[in-house]
Amino acid sequence: KVAPFGDFAFRSSTRDQMTFGLAVLDPDALGRELIGEFGTDRQLNIEEIERFMRSDRTPFHTGHHKECLALMEEQGAIEVVKGTRRRRKSFPPGTRLMFVEPPPPSPPPPEQGKFII
Repeated sequence: KVAPFGDFAFRSSTRDQMTFGLAVLDPDALGRELIGEFGTDRQLNIEEIERFMRSDRTPFHTGHHKECLALMEEQGAIEVVKGTRRRRKSFPPGTRLMFVEPPPPSPPPPEQGKFII
């Protein structure tokens, strides 16, 4: 009923492929994407990050950001404004934070059977 002639298509403004949630979460990649979107040394509300996660500008699922932010906080890549939340590694509405540096990339897995001296 919506498109009786079959002339419908999905068009993303920034991505070449859709993942349909099948991609494995790579918190480092999401952290770099968040820093690329919002920059460093700028305070923002958690709601701004949530709007970005719901947009078509990222292939990550909306549920991925809190896990990523908790890891980034553990690594020292974000600072949370005091008094905007009660517990570490939690990001309730009203939380204000700032990205301070990109998370380091994950090291490649060691090759089996080779010793590094």
